[in-house]
Amino acid sequence: MYLTVTNIILTVVVLGVVPILMGNTICILCDEELLWGKSYVIGMMSMWAICQLISVPVILAKGSFLIVVAMLSGVFVIISSYALVRKKYPTVSFHIQNIWDKLGFVVMIIFILAIVVLGVVLQHTDNDDSRFVANAVDICRTNRMFLTNPASGELLGEWRGELIKDVTSPWAVFIAWVATLTGVSATVTAHVILPIFIYIMIGCIYFMLSKELVGDRLVYRSLFVCFAILVTVFGFYSNASAEAYTMLRIWQGKAVVAGVGVPLVFLLCMWIYREYEKKSYYVLLLICEMALCLLSGMGIIIGAVMAGCLGFVYGIVKKNIRVCFGIWLTVFPCAVFYAVNALLG
Repeated sequence: MYLTVTNIILTVVVLGVVPILMGNTICILCDEELLWGKSYVIGMMSMWAICQLISVPVILAKGSFLIVVAMLSGVFVIISSYALVRKKYPTVSFHIQNIWDKLGFVVMIIFILAIVVLGVVLQHTDNDDSRFVANAVDICRTNRMFLTNPASGELLGEWRGELIKDVTSPWAVFIAWVATLTGVSATVTAHVILPIFIYIMIGCIYFMLSKELVGDRLVYRSLFVCFAILVTVFGFYSNASAEAYTMLRIWQGKAVVAGVGVPLVFLLCMWIYREYEKKSYYVLLLICEMALCLLSGMGIIIGAVMAGCLGFVYGIVKKNIRVCFGIWLTVFPCAVFYAVNALLG
């Protein structure tokens, strides 16, 4: 399939402009600093969280995919419009002080572009969860969600086997929504379009993590990002490692959990541990937990375990039970969707 200029423009708007505007809105409402990378990551996670919140009830009611398309698009437009009305725009969180900062920043950008190219070109597209793409294609073609056998095309009329997991973690619905709005086929969207923006998200998360781990100097932050990317690209010590999933299977929901969800939850946990009184951090963690539920059943478990462990550790180290329970409340979406999945199974 060849991409037209219209396809490219719509893709940039849907996966580039809209997430930034939505992230701006969330940051404004939460009184958070407006930064380009931060807004983009928060905005994309918000889109995934809202997709989960809207699509699962429609799926359970066996409603049409067009309902999800209309509701998602409407909500995203409303949220994005708020940022435009407020006329507040993101800035950067670093300053180039000398030649080493400039050189480090340029090298970091090259590394981020490299992981985008490597991830798209070298991905393995025939793994066990190729049903994600098959489901997305079927959703676009029939407007039915998870009622078709992805292996044979047979109309089932009910959820069976692996499809039960997809009901509560409908990553394929988001792929289909992007494909519908951009006019790009669901297959190209899953294997080419979305991975590009997901790897950019990973670079942004690594850059935000760098400030927490190595300080404010841009050259040190750039070196940290480069090192993290090298570990991600060459950390293939097992075909089931987080690095292998991130580089080879990024079109799968659980690979996005490994590449995006785990480091982002880790970052949010660091923020909460450092400044437990900021309520906005709990809101961001709640959004992240909801987004992880969309990606995979693995996201439901891992998100809950990571936040649950933070609450447990915080309660012991800081002797603050109130904050401990506040952290545990952020995993409420995980508990709900896990229970729904158990009832369906």
